[in-house]
Amino acid sequence: MTILAIDPGTTESAYVLLVDEIIEKFGKVLNADMLPIIKSIKGRHDSICVLEEVRSYGMAVGQEVFRTVFWTGMFAHAWGEDGLRFLGRKQVVIHVCGQPKAKDANVRQAMLDRWGPAKIERVTHGTDRKGKPITKTVKVDGPTAGISKDVWAALAIASMTLDYYTKGWPWPNPDIDGVNWNPERREHDALMESEG
Repeated sequence: MTILAIDPGTTESAYVLLVDEIIEKFGKVLNADMLPIIKSIKGRHDSICVLEEVRSYGMAVGQEVFRTVFWTGMFAHAWGEDGLRFLGRKQVVIHVCGQPKAKDANVRQAMLDRWGPAKIERVTHGTDRKGKPITKTVKVDGPTAGISKDVWAALAIASMTLDYYTKGWPWPNPDIDGVNWNPERREHDALMESEG
């Protein structure tokens, strides 16, 4: 399965490409440069594009939000309807952190806990100049090396999408499910209410 997760922005957008549950590519690029990336991936077998969607929370918004909405539409158009999905930020934050008020730092930590650190220690064995065996511990790039800022949000979108598809859950409908979309959490909340 190939998942392209995009966190759209006004002038730049962050993306993560997961292929068979491995972070294959990621970055933050100019919005115009995101279009060819989308087009190069959409033809792959079993591919999905998931865009973070701007949601209304009753507050006044400015030009930047409308620009982001414009680019979200451009990305959706470039992908086409087949395999295109949308998620709201609160849905993603609740999924990866378990609470709607979690901040960017919480999302980052949840992604580090799930995917692994940017640097990992690797033990190497060898011999010194005299032929004596030695063991060294060196730091090498881990699976999240190079990920920063908005790319963490794109990785969270990809993670939620991966969970939904691998667990066979129905895709959340924001009009029906609101923010309590997680099937496991919904069962837990219903149980707590009945016991309460």
